[in-house]
Amino acid sequence: MRGIAGVLGLTVLLAGKVFAAGSQDARPPTEDELRAVTERGRMLYEYDQAAWHASDAVQTANPRTAEGQLSIARKLNDKWMVVFGKLQEDRSRFAITYEADEQASLRQFAIKKEPEERQDEGFFLHAARAIELAMHDFGKTGRPYDVAVLPAPAEQLYVYLYPAQIVARVYPLGGDVRYLV
Repeated sequence: MRGIAGVLGLTVLLAGKVFAAGSQDARPPTEDELRAVTERGRMLYEYDQAAWHASDAVQTANPRTAEGQLSIARKLNDKWMVVFGKLQEDRSRFAITYEADEQASLRQFAIKKEPEERQDEGFFLHAARAIELAMHDFGKTGRPYDVAVLPAPAEQLYVYLYPAQIVARVYPLGGDVRYLV
C-alpha cells in the first residue's frame, strides 16, 4: 500500500493512545458527552445489524459476486443503505456493485445490482479510504474483525474495528479500537 497516509492526506488519531505526557483528564464525562457515547453505541448496533442482514441478502442473490468486496453502511432518512464494492486502484473512486436498502425493518433489505459499477466519489469513497488506513495501521490479526464507519464531528469519520463473533452465543470482549479519521 504505497504511501497510504500521503495519498489520503488524512490525520488519524487512535483512541486510547492520545494522552498528555504523564497526565490524564480525571473529570467525569458531561451529560452531552454521555449522550453522544450512547448515540454512537446505538448507531454501532444498527450498523452491525444492517451490515449483517444486507450481506445475507446479497449472498442469497449471488454469493460469488460480492466476494472480497467491502461493505459500507450509511443511515439516511432513518433507513440504512449498505453498499458493496471496492476502491479503484488509483484510490480516486469507490466502485459499487450492489446496493442494499433497508425496507420495513433492519432485517429486511432490497438488493439492487448496479448494471455498471457505480463510481462513488463521496461518503463511500472516504469511508473506504478510512477503513483501508485504519486496517493498515491496526495490522494483521489471528481472527476476523468487523468494521463500522460512522460520521464524526467536523467532517471526520470514526472507524471501529472489533472482533467478529465466530461462535454462536460467544461474544468477544476487548480487542476493539476506534480511529478518528
